Amino acid sequence: MKKSLIAFLLLILGSASVAYYFWSQATKLPDWYVSKGVSSDKLINLSNEVEVQGVKTKLQEKIDTKIEDSINARQELSPKLARVDGYEVNTDAPKNTQAQENSRTIQIDLSEKDFNELVVSSVAENTPNSKVLGTTKAFNTTIKDGNLESGAVINVSEIPKDRLEQREKAFVEKITKTFPFLENQDVYIGIEGKPKVENGQLKFEEDTRIKLGNLSLTISELSQKLGIPEDKIKERLKLELELGKLKISDIEFNDNNALIKGSVN
Repeated sequence: MKKSLIAFLLLILGSASVAYYFWSQATKLPDWYVSKGVSSDKLINLSNEVEVQGVKTKLQEKIDTKIEDSINARQELSPKLARVDGYEVNTDAPKNTQAQENSRTIQIDLSEKDFNELVVSSVAENTPNSKVLGTTKAFNTTIKDGNLESGAVINVSEIPKDRLEQREKAFVEKITKTFPFLENQDVYIGIEGKPKVENGQLKFEEDTRIKLGNLSLTISELSQKLGIPEDKIKERLKLELELGKLKISDIEFNDNNALIKGSVN
């Protein structure tokens, strides 16, 4: 009897330890948010439309300058290239569709900070009426070893559920029902992977991970926990990037920067 009681108590303690570990990992906030004083230049208030628009305007000016620099640099390096309708065409070379297409490709580098601003302004542009977005504490994007991680710190309890669209409301309710311990505190929700560009949209692949605090879930695992089809989750993870006259065809993530390839409209 005594041994059975001890075994029972150990089982309870073990379960409590697992539950505490899960809770502590799920509610862990990222370093960039905890040490806001160090990286505050990267933090943008998504609920402030004026601030978001200001960031977008400055970023677009920087991108336009990079586009012109890219075009001018290639013209200087190759005197046989002539400018036609904003593009560079080798007039001495035989006609070659692929070669001409390559000659029109623009490449620009964006720093991690610049790309974060691009993601933030694009998210705000894609979901202008989102009440969830308006309660976001901070949003951040990091690039490391070819991987992209974007996420936000929010407090689920501060989301005005009575003012949400039906789809948003259903999603928030599933989150709080599945992870009830996330209420009444700041939590980090992010996405990590190696996205590619498809029809101008940033699209994450099958190996994408959804981050909840310090926990990492596959799309399949999240689908099972929330009871939401994988296709619907993947659809919500797409992001249309807005770069003005630059039409994006590809993105490569290297070290702390993003190499964007595209053409000018």
